[in-house]
Amino acid sequence: MNTSRLSWMLMAGLLCGSLALGNSLSRGTTAPDAQWSEPRAKPTLSAVLTLSDQPEEVLRGWAGQTASAPGRSVDSIGRGKPIVAFVYFTGCRADASGLCNASADFTILRPDGSVYESFSDRDLWKGKPAPPGGTLRLSAEYVGVIIEPDDPLGRYEVRVSVHDLNDGTTLELKQAFTATGR
Repeated sequence: MNTSRLSWMLMAGLLCGSLALGNSLSRGTTAPDAQWSEPRAKPTLSAVLTLSDQPEEVLRGWAGQTASAPGRSVDSIGRGKPIVAFVYFTGCRADASGLCNASADFTILRPDGSVYESFSDRDLWKGKPAPPGGTLRLSAEYVGVIIEPDDPLGRYEVRVSVHDLNDGTTLELKQAFTATGR
């Protein structure tokens, strides 16, 4: 893995507002329970992980520059192309000041199961006002990778542990993608 390419791997997304997930949702709506990590009992944290090969489009959509943010998750990527893990969430518990305190640990595993890269205690939604009931948010930080020429081809797995530090909830999310030579 080339460290110059890693410099962009951890990206801070300082964007606010609701997210449209996929083509079926629009800003300010809630997602069907079936798409989430576990059933929701408000305000229990729920989250979904998607992998995108078009991170700029996702961020433009999130910022309101397009009608909706693409929520399609990809399952393969060619060498030298970015793939970004986005976490969408709802239901983080507010503290006495009305602020969420939620973090995420990202781990990317190589095809042999060894750790390719990991980032701990990233900002899912720390010190920010709790989203109104059922409103979707894009995590404040997300992770991207580029498979380098010397990296192995095959199935990589992205694992994310999402923690609501105000109520002790932890969710385990995972998605896989295949690195191809194309």
